[in-house]
Amino acid sequence: MDDLIVNQVVSAVVRKDITVPPSVTVETTSFAKEDFNVSTQDERSDCLHFDVSYPTMKTLLYMNDVDEANGAFRYVRRSHRFTLARLWMEYLLSVRFYRWPKARQVSETPEVPGSFLARNRLTLESICGKANTMIIVNTSGLHRRGDFSTTRERTVLFRSFKGLYSSRYRESA
Repeated sequence: MDDLIVNQVVSAVVRKDITVPPSVTVETTSFAKEDFNVSTQDERSDCLHFDVSYPTMKTLLYMNDVDEANGAFRYVRRSHRFTLARLWMEYLLSVRFYRWPKARQVSETPEVPGSFLARNRLTLESICGKANTMIIVNTSGLHRRGDFSTTRERTVLFRSFKGLYSSRYRESA
């Protein structure tokens, strides 16, 4: 997909001009059979979370075929919307996070409870795709990396537009 089109989509969602290039990372993940269903060191990607409380975008480009067996990205549709339920959930998570020791705050992200999804009739869905599938996502919505039930690796090229909010790039009023 052409960068111009992606930038137009991102700009429309965040209501800002794209003034800085996104940060780009490539992540290859795989698991050995003995590690299936075992907690990982990468708690931030594995737990249901949101990146920030305001619209921010990422693109994910699957570099190989990705399905539910090799960690397809999981997302909760409509969870990016600002509601009283969402505000209350974020408040409770922030209080929990504040009480954690600093070392834990650096290494973990509070997990959004499944009860929040059930109460608000929200569903976590896997987004599967063939190699070269691009996903454009508002990561203020709830998301996580999927689980692995195969030793097949998953390689994803991420582009994060969170840098648009850096004070270094704010337009002067």
